[in-house]
Amino acid sequence: MNDHAEIRKYISGIIRRKIEDFADRQDLFNEVMLAISRKDFRGECNEKTYAYSIAKRRIAEFYRWKYKRLEIDTGCAFSLSVWIDPVNYCGDINKALHALSEIERLILIMQYFADMEIAEIAEILNYRIKRVRRIRKKSLPKLRVQLEKFGYGRY
Repeated sequence: MNDHAEIRKYISGIIRRKIEDFADRQDLFNEVMLAISRKDFRGECNEKTYAYSIAKRRIAEFYRWKYKRLEIDTGCAFSLSVWIDPVNYCGDINKALHALSEIERLILIMQYFADMEIAEIAEILNYRIKRVRRIRKKSLPKLRVQLEKFGYGRY
């Protein structure tokens, strides 16, 4: 990109108008600038248009995550902040998760609700990646059975 100062000012203005909290604005600005620098600008559009599209997507993601935040008690030594959509199903999902073993519950929550990669989960739990995959594979049918008890069928 040719004029980084102009793009930075432009993106800063967009974020300032959409996000109230200063710390959130700073985080989002840094994320956007990092995304802009990582992506390959192919010249298919104006540089400002390219930067604007990345900023708008990041702002949308920010609000989507912000308003769907939900605390789920994992029943373990710690609790994970996770995001669920739709929020109405939280009670049933929480009950179904508690029917699983502690490690199964943690792996499913970290992967499907906290959007962590298998490698990250394995590192946190100090397990091998294969073991995490195996536990996840065995726990999904168990979770499915529990959810069917609450009236959620296969889709």
